[in-house]
Amino acid sequence: MSVDSSASYEIIDEPKRSLAARLVVDPLWPLLAVMFGGALISWAWFIYNSIALGSPRKRYEIGLLILAYIVFVMLVLLAAAALHFEWLSVSDLRYARLALTVVTLYVCYMVYLSQAQAFALFHYFSGQAMTGIPGLFLAYFIGRRLESVVIDSLINFGKHFLSQWYG
Repeated sequence: MSVDSSASYEIIDEPKRSLAARLVVDPLWPLLAVMFGGALISWAWFIYNSIALGSPRKRYEIGLLILAYIVFVMLVLLAAAALHFEWLSVSDLRYARLALTVVTLYVCYMVYLSQAQAFALFHYFSGQAMTGIPGLFLAYFIGRRLESVVIDSLINFGKHFLSQWYG
């Protein structure tokens, strides 16, 4: 009885193959998507890509992105509170938006660096990666509108909530 030694050999950092692996893209594409389409669609793409890659650091990446979503919501609600209590005027919101931009870029770059390592191994072992151009177009045409709707909804919710509690 012969034992196939190649079947039991496993590299710890080697990405695990998944059914979604045929839709894996270079993490540079979701990083570019944040520039063209905003954070929300880019972060969702990073989460999908992490799962599809079978990244060994997928828990870290997804956890960081979920934390970023929470911080994003908290910053928008904080801006709504600042508007309600008149600490900021509507014209000053562009400065408050700078905090969102900093969080967005930091998180995207950290996840990009983490996924780049897994993608290099994925590309080495399978050789096949999908182009991110369709996703980039989707981010461009839908991402900013989606982000604006979410931010406006959160600000309106925050203002409504605060007006109920604080008059």
